[in-house]
Amino acid sequence: LANNEIIAQSTSSNYSVYGINLNNSPHYYVYNNSIFSKSNNNLARGIYVRGSNNKAFCDIEYNNIMVQGKEIAYALYIDDTNNVYGKIDYNNYFTNSKYLGFIQSEKTSLKEMQKYQNANSTNENPYFENPEYSLVLPDTVLLLCPRNDSVLTDIQGNNRNIVTNKGAYTFSILSSDLALQNLEVQNTIAGNTSKAVLTVKNIGQNNIDTLIYQMELNGVIILQDTINQTIPFLSTETI
Repeated sequence: LANNEIIAQSTSSNYSVYGINLNNSPHYYVYNNSIFSKSNNNLARGIYVRGSNNKAFCDIEYNNIMVQGKEIAYALYIDDTNNVYGKIDYNNYFTNSKYLGFIQSEKTSLKEMQKYQNANSTNENPYFENPEYSLVLPDTVLLLCPRNDSVLTDIQGNNRNIVTNKGAYTFSILSSDLALQNLEVQNTIAGNTSKAVLTVKNIGQNNIDTLIYQMELNGVIILQDTINQTIPFLSTETI
């Protein structure tokens, strides 16, 4: 199951909502799916996995999952890890409830989810452009992952780069690109002036070795500096 855009919604109080239901499914690879599961009057699950007397094999990777329930929502639900095996990683989980997932028991945070695999999974709001109709992403910075060799294109037939996006849609990643994540401007307190502090993230595929930055106020340059420091792809540095 790969490159699917799944939008599942219900207003009924009689039914739970599932994005992907793998109930007693013996063998599945679930890659690069975008899932929005919503229930106005009941609980909702993004990916539901339930084993049986015969263990279920499920690789669940590179998926982008957003779930909204009335009170309870699980992005990933695995009822019993003793009956399920496979690799689970590089997924993005986001819910509107106090629970992020259920893996043998309820998990309230990514840290708890990572006690069962998920070392490279994330917990970020995907900000789908219009989740009830389309799961296209407006911003991909925090949802990058390695490309799976068995999923070389996205849902629209676009080629995936070696570094691609979680979910069904991919976007071109520039060779050189830098994101400013935080800026603390210089202050003068009791006669002491502190330097400006920048936090930047390399979101381009090439290493950044030299950073030149300047700050202007009303057209006047008040700060300018050159930093010679290597910032690898997806690394964050405070300067």
